[in-house]
Parts: sequence; C-alpha cells; structure tokens
Amino acid sequence: MKKDELRGVDGVILVDLVDAPDKTKGGVIIPKVAKEYPNTGVVLTTGEYRDAERKHKSDVKKGDTVVFDKMAGRYVELEDGRVLALRYTDILAVVEQQ
Repeated sequence: MKKDELRGVDGVILVDLVDAPDKTKGGVIIPKVAKEYPNTGVVLTTGEYRDAERKHKSDVKKGDTVVFDKMAGRYVELEDGRVLALRYTDILAVVEQQ
C-alpha cells in the first residue's frame, strides 16, 4: 500500500512527517539519538470529524503543514515510507503559508 492510496476516516488525519534538520544553523551536526520526535508534518488526507450531533468538514486540508502533540497518533508503515495517523483533536495549529 502507498501513501496516495489511503483516506482518513472518522476524524483521522494522515500526516507525512517533516524530519528535524541534521545540522543547527551554526553548523553543528545533531546525532540521531539527540533529535526530538517530529511535531510537524504535511497533511496527506483527512476524514470527516464527527461529534455526537453531526459530521463536520475538517479545518485542515491536503497540503497544509500542521503542528501536533509530539506523542500523538500512531505510525503506519507503508511501501513508500511511514505516515502518522492523528485524531483531528491532536492537531494544535496549522502553519500559515506566506
């Protein structure tokens, strides 16, 4: 299965992770063990969010860069990489493109 073959359901948003940089701005190389968990990613697909009364369209859309809780979601391994499946409520912010 590949990333473009998936669709989130019931408030699940699939996110392609944005890796942390390997170097600091000053040129210091950061080893893998010292890197933090990624907390930003690009939305691949969204599902409708449901509450007790009705369905809602998601505020995020494909291509948006989002910020989420570092320990949120579940990783899904695919043929062409791994994605993070997040609940709609785990999204903290959408990065506004300028």
